[in-house]
Amino acid sequence: MGRTAFPERAVGRRWGRRGCCVAAVLLAAGLARAQEEEAPAAPSDAGGEVLALVREIEGNLERVREREFLLPTDAGVHTREQLREYLCAQLDQELPPEKRRGWELAAKAFGMIPEECDLEQTLLDFLVAQVGGFYDPATKKLYCMSSPLKLLNYTVLVHELAHAQQDQYDDLERYYDAVRDHDDRALARQCVVEGEAQFLTERYLAEFPDALAALASEGDSGELLKFGLQQGLAQIGAPPYLSALLTFPYLGGMRFVRQVKDRGGWEAVADLYAHPPLSSEQILHPEKFLDPAQRDDPTDVPAADLCAALGADWQAVYANALGEFQTEVFVRLAGDPVRALRGSYGWDGDRYCVYQCSATGAVFLQWVAVFDSENDAAEMIDALRRVLERRSSLPDAGRLDVKMDAEKERVTARDAVGAPRALAARRGEKLVYLFGLEAGMDAAGLEGAALQALGAQGE
Repeated sequence: MGRTAFPERAVGRRWGRRGCCVAAVLLAAGLARAQEEEAPAAPSDAGGEVLALVREIEGNLERVREREFLLPTDAGVHTREQLREYLCAQLDQELPPEKRRGWELAAKAFGMIPEECDLEQTLLDFLVAQVGGFYDPATKKLYCMSSPLKLLNYTVLVHELAHAQQDQYDDLERYYDAVRDHDDRALARQCVVEGEAQFLTERYLAEFPDALAALASEGDSGELLKFGLQQGLAQIGAPPYLSALLTFPYLGGMRFVRQVKDRGGWEAVADLYAHPPLSSEQILHPEKFLDPAQRDDPTDVPAADLCAALGADWQAVYANALGEFQTEVFVRLAGDPVRALRGSYGWDGDRYCVYQCSATGAVFLQWVAVFDSENDAAEMIDALRRVLERRSSLPDAGRLDVKMDAEKERVTARDAVGAPRALAARRGEKLVYLFGLEAGMDAAGLEGAALQALGAQGE
């Protein structure tokens, strides 16, 4: 949990100077920056035991990772209540209301979280239920939650101390800040950091089973059941989008780091900090990063400024990139995992922008993307048809008539009077998706402007 990621606003200071996607980034400890906020006090009776464990694990990790700690890690223990108070304060400091609003509007415009979702409360409940501890690169400290589950404390310490060692060799603050303006690139770097820590934790548990067995025998089965239920309920209560973003840096990142280690050893893993992957696509398909013959770096995609075309009351409030992983999640949440994989597989680059009307509060979404081939873009058009069909079938959504042409070049969703409310159009391997069209808007003009910015010719 060494760091959290969060989508970057089009303008303004980066949230917490973190890199990438929401839940994973928040959980990773972006909320735990303590440069300007004093950390919660540690219970005095727990510090000695934790420090003893820290020193034991540091020595073992040096054997597993085959490199030494440069400095002893500073550590402390805190209660769940202290952590919640700290998270609340840090949420307002690192993710102020206007930034929360920007990301929330984007996620709802894509249909990845429900309209009724209270983002702030959901994040807090999710984080407090899930976090067992974190290492904060800003303060160079490890914060562990007090718990009677010694086995849980131990495994959390292993993972977080892996982050402490990473930070000693490769400044994690600087590593994330280098991509602070691009969500998907920051997600790729988070997969490196969390993936290596998860990979090391897995290897550690395999190499030191006796210590873990002893701790497990001391545990309280009732407390273990309670903790499991708390985590399960938190997962159930969180939108699937947040759950997906939470797990990907750990599991997807671990798979990626394992392949890097298998091909080039620890030296190759260390080189990921000097020459990191550039997209979630390269995490999902390591050959697109590791194999020179298949190397596929992402394309920078421009999005048109549609404010003038939308009207005087409209303003751009948020902009970023989905990347292949979030593109797949976006389509999969419409209930079609097969089309999600087909549509996202040929992703080569994207950009989205959310606009809001100051007079009515209405939201308009522009998403533009480039794919590896015309066939890949056609697959995405088909996937977007399914997205629009799904969204129009939801309660209170307003029934839409969704049609796709035979060549898979256009999908249009029209209301009862035939007015377009959403559309997707492609020209070759380039694609535009517009959602939130209103009566009186020049849909053809907006589509043409978006395609022109892409370098594609509209109709």
